[in-house]
Amino acid sequence: MDKEDQIQEILENSHRLKHLALAERKTGSLLLSRAQLELLHLLFFHEKLSVKQAADYLGVSLSAISQLADPLKNDGFIAREQDQKDRRIVYLSLSIKGKESVKNLRDDLVSGMRAMIGTLSNEDIGKLNAIYKKMVANATRLKNQKERQE
Repeated sequence: MDKEDQIQEILENSHRLKHLALAERKTGSLLLSRAQLELLHLLFFHEKLSVKQAADYLGVSLSAISQLADPLKNDGFIAREQDQKDRRIVYLSLSIKGKESVKNLRDDLVSGMRAMIGTLSNEDIGKLNAIYKKMVANATRLKNQKERQE
C-alpha cells in the first residue's frame, strides 16, 4: 500500500471513529443530516454568518444552505435575521438550543473518543500521542513558514 492509500485509509478510519464515538451517545442520535451538523458546527464558531458566507465555507450553493437551514430554523436550532441595510442579505446564527446541542455533541464526541483510546494499551497510547505531537509540530512549522512568506 503506497503512502496516499495509507493516508486515505487513515482519513476514512478517523471518520468511522468519530461516527462510532457518537453512535454510543444519546445526543449523537439527533435526527440531523451530516450536512446540517456541519452547518451547526460552522455556526458554533461564528457568532453570525450570512447565507453566502456559510455556502462559501461549506462549498455548497446558496439554495443548498437554505434547504439545510429551513428545517434547522423550524426545529429551533438556528435563527435567521435579515440585514437592516440590505434586505437581500440573510444572516444565520445558532439559537440557545443550537448552541447547547452542538456543545453536547462535541462533549459526547470527546467522551466517545476518550473511551476508544482507553481501550488501547499504555504503549499504544504513547505511540499515538507521539504521532499526534509530531503532526502538530509539523503543521505548526508549516503554518509559521507560510506566514513568514506572506
